[in-house]
Amino acid sequence: MSNAFSTSTRFKKNGTIEVADLALQLVHQQIDQLKACAALPEDAEYLFDELRRLEDGVDVAGTEVTTVRKTRRRRIVTLKHGAFYAREVVRTCRTPQGGCRTIASEELARLVASGCLYGYDVVAHVGVQSFLHGRRLEEIQDHLREAQPALDVPLSTLDELRRRFLFYVGCVQRTAAPRLQEALREKGGMTWLIDGTLEPGTPVFFGVQHAASAILLGCAKIPTENAEDMAPCLIRTAQDYGRPDRILHDLSSAMSRACDTALEGVPHDVCHFHFARDVGEDLLTQPQNAWSARLRSLKLQVRMREQRKTQTEWLREHAGQAEATLLLQRLLTGAAHDGVWNAALGKEVLLAFHSWMLDYAADGGRQGFPFDPQCLYFHRRLLRGHDALERLLARPAVAALAPQPLLNLRRELQRYRDDAGIATAAAHFEVAFHEFDRLRNVLRLTPTGDSPMHHGYELDAEGWHQVRNALDALATEYRQRIEASADGPERDVCHTILTHMDKYCGQLVSSTGAEDGARTTNHIEGHWSASKRACRHTQGRRKLTRTFQALPSELMFIPNLQNEQYLAIVLNGSLNNLPAKFAEADTQPNAYTPWRQANTSLNLGRLSARILRQPHFVENLIDVYDSTCRQGNKTA
Repeated sequence: MSNAFSTSTRFKKNGTIEVADLALQLVHQQIDQLKACAALPEDAEYLFDELRRLEDGVDVAGTEVTTVRKTRRRRIVTLKHGAFYAREVVRTCRTPQGGCRTIASEELARLVASGCLYGYDVVAHVGVQSFLHGRRLEEIQDHLREAQPALDVPLSTLDELRRRFLFYVGCVQRTAAPRLQEALREKGGMTWLIDGTLEPGTPVFFGVQHAASAILLGCAKIPTENAEDMAPCLIRTAQDYGRPDRILHDLSSAMSRACDTALEGVPHDVCHFHFARDVGEDLLTQPQNAWSARLRSLKLQVRMREQRKTQTEWLREHAGQAEATLLLQRLLTGAAHDGVWNAALGKEVLLAFHSWMLDYAADGGRQGFPFDPQCLYFHRRLLRGHDALERLLARPAVAALAPQPLLNLRRELQRYRDDAGIATAAAHFEVAFHEFDRLRNVLRLTPTGDSPMHHGYELDAEGWHQVRNALDALATEYRQRIEASADGPERDVCHTILTHMDKYCGQLVSSTGAEDGARTTNHIEGHWSASKRACRHTQGRRKLTRTFQALPSELMFIPNLQNEQYLAIVLNGSLNNLPAKFAEADTQPNAYTPWRQANTSLNLGRLSARILRQPHFVENLIDVYDSTCRQGNKTA
């Protein structure tokens, strides 16, 4: 070993690449030899006897070890020790009361579940790599093969270990409920955020989240988002964590009924973000549709697309020629110009106008419609683009050399600007968005940070008071404007906002505010997004229909494992404690089998292809069912 490394140290720094290859080969050989020497024997057998943990034959409970009941030998695979055989001694102990009890090895029980081949650390590793780090099963399999000690786990087994991981995560969650309740109560008021998520054609994952800590407390997989299905989940969560002080949900009447049914007397309010979104959609949908229809009839976007295609093809055909040298980007960054006329510059300016007008999404706050009315932003950029072209082409030097396509663009934008239908729809659009923006400012829902859709927009006591007063003043103003205004669109806009405010006034701002300041369900929406993003990363497909059909509700507890408060309360601050927590929570050895059957995949009740392709399948199917029915009638 020392000779190989000493040889590599004599290589010159300016040697050939073959020298480097030889050096790397020697290094890898030595590493492989070290791994082989350090590996435990494959047929190793270790004794697990609880007697070794007892002093003088008596344990802490005062029971005396009397006889060996049986000795059983199992093959075990763990991440730390690799594959080995465990010889467990099971003893029968006599209690002081005269009874007997069985003592099995607690040390072995901390390594692997009863009747299982793979240890808790393997289950934890596969689940963390898959659900938290988004690695596919093939990648996990390769990583385990390269680990030390190396493990060769089939893909089907890895998939089953992923499911067992979800089962244990649910067990840990239920076991830690008393500690979670105590810790969360110490932090102040208990506000719940409730919401559901689904994919097209799948059941609903309905969840209950603690607002202040963003820890998901309860989750259920229900057929539809109706009160009868949601109420049991609320009742179970209240049994585990206590009744909340307040519940926050979207505008769904079904959620409101579920809260009244399951937790009578607990106040429940509506999410400010959902309220604002509902108002904005009612305000902006009509003028946006009218504007979009008129824009399509003008065919402005079609002509702009054709113009971009034509000018881009011209630049491509004349690439390399002196008159087609691209200059615009260099000139905009301050480079000097030699004064030689370039025919491509006018086309570059034209394409720059196109690019700037089509970049209208940059004017938004990444909140989506109606908070970001993209059509209105596009309309504004078209008008600004027209005004800029008018100023540009009014200069004599430019007008003399401007290419015809630039003049054509000005003409099309002028036609758009002067269109009566566009002007009417855009005016209505502007009025509606102005009033919607006022409402959003009153509610203090202006974009914050890089992820405004996932921001909680919490308020302190003074903030609640100011929002309450501002909403009252705004409602009074709208009532006065409805009576005094003769403008149809303005009156309709005021009436729409006032109708929503009157409908939800009792649930929009509570009389006392909220101790934790929660007023949106954005945190639980972000929780769903994180779960879906991890599933898409792991599964490698955008649609999660099959995943949501097959996986259990415990899937939605996964983001808790990235929550610092959850880690501190439940896992003593580190994911490395997951295997130990799995062992502590796995108190019912036979619980996994019924859980697995209740949370099986889409293939439930489906026959294998081998059976379906039998030559006389249909005849056999009829005969089997007929004979079974006759036997059933005879038995009855």
